[in-house]
Amino acid sequence: MKKEKGPDDEQTPMKRSPSKGVNDVGTCVETLKLYPLT
Repeated sequence: MKKEKGPDDEQTPMKRSPSKGVNDVGTCVETLKLYPLT
């Protein structure tokens, strides 16, 4: 999963936070909301 989020990881500022584990899940949910087609 981290490999697929690679490009999104840089585009997602939230992932910049120190809590990568927590943000990792939060970002995944936000990404689905932004890209429901996926």
